Amino acid sequence: MPLLVDTWNVLHQTGVLPPDLAGLDLKGLGQLIRGSRWAREGVLLVCDGAAQGPHSGLPTGINVAFSGPHQEADDVIEARIKASSAPGRLTVVSSDRRIMTAARKRGCTVLSSKVFLERLAFDAQRPRGRRAPQPPTVDLPADLIAEAQALLDQQKKRGKR
Repeated sequence: MPLLVDTWNVLHQTGVLPPDLAGLDLKGLGQLIRGSRWAREGVLLVCDGAAQGPHSGLPTGINVAFSGPHQEADDVIEARIKASSAPGRLTVVSSDRRIMTAARKRGCTVLSSKVFLERLAFDAQRPRGRRAPQPPTVDLPADLIAEAQALLDQQKKRGKR
């Protein structure tokens, strides 16, 4: 499900992320998304204004669109929603009522910025993959190890006869 993000809304949402994740920029937001349930989705981060230089370092599949000097990001998002040939597959992230209303009218999935960030934080804190627990390591005295080795050697000799 492609993800269309009202970036200003998300980056300026306060009090949601834990301190180690707070203070995101575009790159940080992109990295959080790539480590989340939306990792395999196409993502468009829509920003107000003109680009302030190249945005290198964004993960693959994270695209950025700027509204330019004569319109707002909301206008760009609303136009993308209207132009979508499969709006039911689109997830729109915004806390702007105008955007949320436009997205719902077209059948898009809508997430508020707060809920989106909560899900990103949850995904960032969950363990990655299932690994078998490692047995604990124990330091044994050298004489005990030598005694065990001697017993093993005796058993091997008996088995060869």
